[in-house]
Amino acid sequence: MLPSRSLRPRLAAGLLSVLSATACTSVPQREFALYLQAFEAAREQSENVLADYGAARAARAEERAAHAPAAAGELLSRRLGLEAIETAAGRAADDVAVRLAAWRVVDAYDQALVALARGDGAASVEAAVGALVQDLRDFPLAVVAETAADLAPYGAAVTKLLGLLEEELRARRFREAVLAAEEPMRDFVGLLRTDAVLFRNYRVGWLDARFVELELDLFERAERFAGILAQGDWEPDETALLARRVADARQLTAGVETFPAPVPDPARAGDADPAHMLELRVLADEIDERAAAARALVDELGAYHEMMRVYALLLDELEREITALARAVREESGQLPSAVQLGELVDGLRLAQRIYTETR
Repeated sequence: MLPSRSLRPRLAAGLLSVLSATACTSVPQREFALYLQAFEAAREQSENVLADYGAARAARAEERAAHAPAAAGELLSRRLGLEAIETAAGRAADDVAVRLAAWRVVDAYDQALVALARGDGAASVEAAVGALVQDLRDFPLAVVAETAADLAPYGAAVTKLLGLLEEELRARRFREAVLAAEEPMRDFVGLLRTDAVLFRNYRVGWLDARFVELELDLFERAERFAGILAQGDWEPDETALLARRVADARQLTAGVETFPAPVPDPARAGDADPAHMLELRVLADEIDERAAAARALVDELGAYHEMMRVYALLLDELEREITALARAVREESGQLPSAVQLGELVDGLRLAQRIYTETR
């Protein structure tokens, strides 16, 4: 039986409405999935950056302990750096734990925004907001209180966010809770950006110190090499080859010579002193080795700087994406900003991390 003429316009309009809704929601759903994939990839690459910082802290602390001079009368365990178990590694692990927890909070907030922007049901939104609050409650505030000042802002941000969200949750205003958290969450992402500068400066400072140590070591050995040449009693042909090797090692970075090129004076050549020749060979080998290590540090620093430059850009883009997503929720537009730029930065960071790893 066909519907009456009076019902046909309404049925047609209803069918058109269903088709329109299907057409409008299919593309955004795909965009939401792509956005979530890009965000997860950004988080994964950021955790790699964080792991590198933790490794640098632990390695530098161990290096300092190994080179610290022992005072007369100190306990043997202290002289050997064995008075405690993994104290340096423990501090680095605390740093990593706090910042991993920070990323979990940002991720949970992002999930809550997506649930609202996507138009998920009330139960899904409530669950997403509840997960955010739980991550805030699980944040290691005790560790923050016991560690360095650079972690203190996280404690203040978490306390502020938690108080704000719990007030809205008591009134069961889940949408309002997520939107009210937008500005504090932007500050939270800002802490991750501040961390990027901290991470970069920490490893760069360590690389600088290692480079200077190698450069001074090279200078001292080159001076010793030149001193033996001045004494005379060396075999001219082999000594000329050794001097050329030493001269090739003097330039570690473009346009900068660590020491003057040694020039054997033929007038000082004569009956080769075996002790002189042995020391010249040893010094040339040591200078080659240290010059190679210093040049490797130059490559490592360049690759690390590029990695952190891309990481800073990624954090900037992440903040823009979260802000745009919050705007979509507030305006109920059902639209999501393109995640293309975020995805490209993730790919760029992944490449930069691979290059950096290969230089180490």
